[in-house]
Amino acid sequence: MQLDKIQGVESAIAARCAHAWTRGLTLRSVRLLALAAILAALTTLFAGRTYAQAGAPTLTATVQLSGSVAVSWSAVTGADSYELWRWHNGAWTQLDNADDPRGLSYTDTNVAFGQRYWYTVAAVVAGLRGDWSDVVPVALTPAAPTLTASAASESSITLAWSAVAGADSYELWRWYDGAWTQTGGALTATTYTDVALSAATQYWYVMRAVNAAGAGPWSDYAQATTPVVLPTPAPTNTPLPGDYWIGADCADNGRVDGDGTPQNPPQPNYDCSPFYP
Repeated sequence: MQLDKIQGVESAIAARCAHAWTRGLTLRSVRLLALAAILAALTTLFAGRTYAQAGAPTLTATVQLSGSVAVSWSAVTGADSYELWRWHNGAWTQLDNADDPRGLSYTDTNVAFGQRYWYTVAAVVAGLRGDWSDVVPVALTPAAPTLTASAASESSITLAWSAVAGADSYELWRWYDGAWTQTGGALTATTYTDVALSAATQYWYVMRAVNAAGAGPWSDYAQATTPVVLPTPAPTNTPLPGDYWIGADCADNGRVDGDGTPQNPPQPNYDCSPFYP
């Protein structure tokens, strides 16, 4: 059917041009008549067809623990393929999805921690690119650490956490008395001892890893309680300073001062066990 229409277009153009020559028209007039014939023929050829521009997909992008970016988008009816582009360092780059041009996802591994990227995608229908999706930003911040807390003494708590890929430092925050307070500054190790705490008190902690792209997600909470300070028991029946017992006088509940002078009267309330100051 299309071949017949094309042949009909050719015949119509040839007929009009021949007619123009027989009427003695100029070359310019013949060309205008030929163009008009082409437009009329094309109108006939594509009559009844509609070519609406493809709609925009909906795009999402998330950072993976491996450090790659997983990009996915919604399907567009009639799409033959999709164009995925990434903005970084001041320029747009088309990402190669030739292995699966109709696919709805792409894993971008050519990225680095501490950097920011922007993504957009468009559907291609019958060779025509449709509307672009919204531009989605992605910051390659570190993942959340795993945090633990344990009381080290009545006035200190030891914190420990897992090292996170891509982290330049860690922020540690403590909850006490109704407020969060950052403690330790920009930590680069994976342990920290929080000191000068109150005894018999519960403390809560949370932390996140940080790099040039910003701060990552918060860890789970960790809590520890400092122990109670127990008083040192006072000794009972302790001789006075400078005094000591001698066995011969113990039977008589006697006691001798440090200078050897017997002390009178005897004090029967004292324990007769040997004691040496």
